[in-house]
Amino acid sequence: AIEAFEGQAVKSAEETKGRVDEEVRALEKTLGNIETARPFDELTVDEVAAAQPEIDKRTDQLVSKGRWQVPGYKEKFGDLSVL
Repeated sequence: AIEAFEGQAVKSAEETKGRVDEEVRALEKTLGNIETARPFDELTVDEVAAAQPEIDKRTDQLVSKGRWQVPGYKEKFGDLSVL
């Protein structure tokens, strides 16, 4: 009985080690990406849009529905929609 328990424990530990090793590799890859990434303030709008195409799609949706507003615009320039 003890041998069976030990065998199951070793098998479980090996499976866990395999999963942990995979996660460590994924985290190392992520860390490498972070370390080699350019600073945010050096990115252009086009580069961000290319990396995340859903940003352009969502922006197009908002603009087409007339729901795109720049924060503080009305306060600074007034509401020009009556013109």
